[in-house]
Amino acid sequence: MWKKHRRLAIAAIILVCVLGGSVAFWGADAAVAVHESERATPRQMTTTYLRDARWGNCPATLALTLAHTNPWCNDLLAYAVGLPRLESYRVTSNAQLVPKSVGGANEECVQSTVRAPHFQGPGMAATFQWGWCWTRTAHGWRLYDQGQG
Repeated sequence: MWKKHRRLAIAAIILVCVLGGSVAFWGADAAVAVHESERATPRQMTTTYLRDARWGNCPATLALTLAHTNPWCNDLLAYAVGLPRLESYRVTSNAQLVPKSVGGANEECVQSTVRAPHFQGPGMAATFQWGWCWTRTAHGWRLYDQGQG
């Protein structure tokens, strides 16, 4: 019995070390992403955001996402608990202006095609259209809204 608990303890310690290392590694990259958002276009922001989400740079996607919408990220927890994961993406449009009177803030929205199996539930399409709407803040572009439609 002790050997089983010891193995679980060792596995837990390894997992904590890996997660802690990835947060430290990606933390510096998040600062770069936030800094670059000051001079990027919304299309560039979408490409950067999707790349970071795909490769698990959670601190960057979190830093670029306003609090009222959910950040995307393929982290170890998502894999462990079976959450939908972004497998691939393609940015399909340039930014389209959505005025404050329509979206609640002046937004620039970029369309993409994403592949995220199980995102929409069992039996639903794994590849679908998804829009990313950015608003300019004092600190650069931030993801204000997202979704279909």
